[in-house]
Amino acid sequence: MDIVVTCCIRNKDALLMVKEAKSKAYGLWNFPSGKLEPQEDIFKGAIREVKEETDYDIRLTGLLTVHNCIRKIEPILRVVYNAEIISSDGNHSYNKEEISEIKWILIDDLLNMIDKVRNPDSALAIIGAIKNNHNFPLEITKNIIN
Repeated sequence: MDIVVTCCIRNKDALLMVKEAKSKAYGLWNFPSGKLEPQEDIFKGAIREVKEETDYDIRLTGLLTVHNCIRKIEPILRVVYNAEIISSDGNHSYNKEEISEIKWILIDDLLNMIDKVRNPDSALAIIGAIKNNHNFPLEITKNIIN
């Protein structure tokens, strides 16, 4: 089972989202996320994915939710963290072959465009956790290794 780390970065009622440029999800919005590398520390993997996809340096502030996602091949475990931006040089030199755009999207707007989100069920679970103010201790997931 693959482990996908996802970061939910908020600015009041807006969420930082990335628009996919890869062919399998081209044009769909997603939270900054990606597969955990073999033997990679889960916290470092989450921070790495945000840096690669947005060029932001972040700090994880808590665990938002954990859930299974069903894929055609095999299920994945999605671990979603709350995070905050700690620095950016403003250039956003992310990989344009993977991400075509980064944007702050209001939660209500995201709900209205859920058909344009890469994993709608996962996005709805994340938004539900946000609305319920989930923020569990990071230590809960510190021993998860891919």
